[in-house]
Amino acid sequence: MIDITKLKASGKLYELTLKDESGTIETFKVHPDTVVHHHLFNKKTLTENQVKTLKTENASTLLSEKALDYLSRKDYSRAGLKKKLALHGNSEVVESTLDYLEKVGYLNDDKALDNLVEAMWEYSLKGPGAIKDKALRENFKESAIDARLCPYKEASLDKRLTQFIKKTYPAYARYPKRKVKEKLLRQCLSNGYEADTARQVIEQFVATLNTQSMEETLLSKRVEKLKDRYDLSDFKSKGKLIQKLMREGFEYEAIKNLLK
Repeated sequence: MIDITKLKASGKLYELTLKDESGTIETFKVHPDTVVHHHLFNKKTLTENQVKTLKTENASTLLSEKALDYLSRKDYSRAGLKKKLALHGNSEVVESTLDYLEKVGYLNDDKALDNLVEAMWEYSLKGPGAIKDKALRENFKESAIDARLCPYKEASLDKRLTQFIKKTYPAYARYPKRKVKEKLLRQCLSNGYEADTARQVIEQFVATLNTQSMEETLLSKRVEKLKDRYDLSDFKSKGKLIQKLMREGFEYEAIKNLLK
């Protein structure tokens, strides 16, 4: 027989101390449900089989509580939650916990994926590519993600992409037109939009801007700031200034006309 030498509260759990016939002492945390289910308050001893059953049930209860804590914060795929729970229990207990959560409806891959896709589509301006990347990082199956995103990919993205560009543009308004296009394209690609579609919508958006007067003003201010660093009467020095301005996105003809 195995003696129960101590059972005391320890935060939200209980601390159970056991002593076997050889004098070996073991202490571990026990969930309140396990304490009640095994009548530990009223017992002084346990058999080896009872201890084995108690440990198995306790591990499952603790892991289920941990899983519910995770699920209370966000939706998970089965594979995603499995990775989390693997840090807190052995594979057998993890699998049985996941099976139980699926059975009672707390864990549902289809519902979780739907929620993720709908939330990102509704509350962000991310493109389908970015949504897919996020879902893959959350350990959803690629085939399920593609099927769920299919209606969004088939829909016209021009309006959504235009909204994204309008929201992003102010951060780059101080740059020349060519540089603005480059930066907007980079942002579109990193947020899940396809390059060809992005280039087309960016061109349409930039065409609505009064870029000529804006560009002239930007160039004049930039030259005014840089001119003291270069000798404009020297061909090589002037050429270096022109190269620098071109790297910053200004057009050669505009630079040449201003420096005449």
